[in-house]
Amino acid sequence: MEVIHTPRLVWGKHLDGNIFGLLMVKPEYMSLQELYHYVEYLKSNGQTYKIFDTAFWSKMFYPLAILVMLVLAMPFAYQSARAGGMAIKIFCGIMIGILYYALNNIFAFMSVLQSVPSFISALMPSLMMLILASIAMWWVERRS
Repeated sequence: MEVIHTPRLVWGKHLDGNIFGLLMVKPEYMSLQELYHYVEYLKSNGQTYKIFDTAFWSKMFYPLAILVMLVLAMPFAYQSARAGGMAIKIFCGIMIGILYYALNNIFAFMSVLQSVPSFISALMPSLMMLILASIAMWWVERRS
């Protein structure tokens, strides 16, 4: 064993105090800007960043998810309330919401396992539901 005494040692990377605070925060509670900077930090240091990258892209597509949910509600709102079957409409709406939630989680887990890119995993559930909503609107229009 050899002991070397140096008067001064330069650290290779700049450490910010905010980085240490981020280690205890879940990605779901971070803002887009914090996620972006943290992902870049992890990439530049060669560390695992998939969980944070997936959370970043999921938050980027939240506005699209809201629009998709509005489009999904259109086939149910298009029908007359007097035609009956309100309970089945509510049940179908709840099941579609659960399906959308499950698809988001499935694609997020696939992204973390690195079988799907984060950008695709955040976009695919919304696109799949948009296609489903388009088919439902076509079916309602055809029946009318």
